[in-house]
Amino acid sequence: MISFKYFAEPELLTELSKDTECSLCGETTVCFPAEAQDEQGSIEAICPDCLASGKLMNRDITTVDGDMNELERQLSVLHPEMSKTEIVMLADEKKEELEKTTPPLITFEDWLWPCIDGDYCRFIGYGSRAFYDKHADKGGKNLFINSLYNKAISKAEAEYLWDEVLSEEEIKDYEDSTIEDTVFYVFRGLHSNTFVTIIDSDDEESEYCCKY
Repeated sequence: MISFKYFAEPELLTELSKDTECSLCGETTVCFPAEAQDEQGSIEAICPDCLASGKLMNRDITTVDGDMNELERQLSVLHPEMSKTEIVMLADEKKEELEKTTPPLITFEDWLWPCIDGDYCRFIGYGSRAFYDKHADKGGKNLFINSLYNKAISKAEAEYLWDEVLSEEEIKDYEDSTIEDTVFYVFRGLHSNTFVTIIDSDDEESEYCCKY
């Protein structure tokens, strides 16, 4: 499988269809779902080669939605010498690259792809107590709590999620994630080892759903 800048191991971590015709190149191969339409017509599937090579760049179709406001804020802090116009142009470039060359994630709710250190993060897997323990230097619970995007929930709420909601066992792939009522999407910064977690729930009334 082709390597993607913002998405690790898509062959494991998202939905793929075998022996499917790519709507862009016409090849029958493994494809990502891509039900979308613009002025040039509709597409139902896109192969990894077409997605990675930027075949969506000339179309009004995106696969994910980047957190533009937060990216601009981070870039402004990192580059105080740049004008507002320059910041927006740089953020636009990064947003277009993310949204038109990144495999889609199958989620319960719509949420914004997180960023850290002035760039969008790379999706690396599904959160579980086993996952955070594996990647933590001093305890998985602290890593989990500190990774919650923009710290939108209290520490007590985060501890409840760790104790009562997070799977104890590792969620190895997309198929494993589909049996969870609440899914924790874990990202890592491109320029640091900073982890970011997005919470997604199939319960529309969940107080934790998509908080970031």
